[in-house]
Amino acid sequence: MNPVIAVLSPGAMGSAISVRLVEHGARVLTSLDGRSAATVNRARTAGMEDVPPETIATADFILSIVPPGEAVALAKRLVTCLSETRRKPVYIDCNALSPSLNCSLNLRQAYPTCTQKLSGGLQKCVRSPLF
Repeated sequence: MNPVIAVLSPGAMGSAISVRLVEHGARVLTSLDGRSAATVNRARTAGMEDVPPETIATADFILSIVPPGEAVALAKRLVTCLSETRRKPVYIDCNALSPSLNCSLNLRQAYPTCTQKLSGGLQKCVRSPLF
């Protein structure tokens, strides 16, 4: 069975990654609410499917690919959707958060309803890894 991967958000980086995921058989979900016509076109060209937030929560994996200043807010917005679904996706934070921010926040607080959280960004933590 092919994985279902939600990519938030469908900007230039998220769409480029989505192209590769789709090429390898993944179903890629995103939300295009409030996005520009250029972003909508880019997402569709990448093979991304526009779905409501509650459907995002049913993915196997959620990739957060947003500007660093939006990463924590996005995770917090997802808490409601994720807490209302029985399926618990793996949340992969692919954002360029500073090591001190990533370590000090313990971002697991923002999405306690996920099975696990992986950080795709570079980190230098004194404590144990954030898995």
